[in-house]
Amino acid sequence: MFLQGLTEEDVKILDAMWAIDSSEDLQAYLKSLPARKRQKALTLLEMIKLSSIDDVVETMDTYPEAEMMIRNIMH
Repeated sequence: MFLQGLTEEDVKILDAMWAIDSSEDLQAYLKSLPARKRQKALTLLEMIKLSSIDDVVETMDTYPEAEMMIRNIMH
C-alpha cells in the first residue's frame, strides 16, 4: 500500500490511527477531533481502503464478480 501526496498533518493523523487497537477506540479518537480534522481522518481511512483494494486487484488475473455482473446484464 502506498499513499502519495500526504501532508505532515496527514501523517500525524495516520500515525495516531495506526496506534489504535480497536474500532471502538478509533471511533472515540475520531469523535475527539475537530470537524475539519475528523473529515480529513475519514478521508484518509477511505484512501487506505481504496489502496488496499487496488493492491488486491493488481494481483488478480480473473474478475469473477465483474464477469457475473456482465452476465446478468446480458441476460
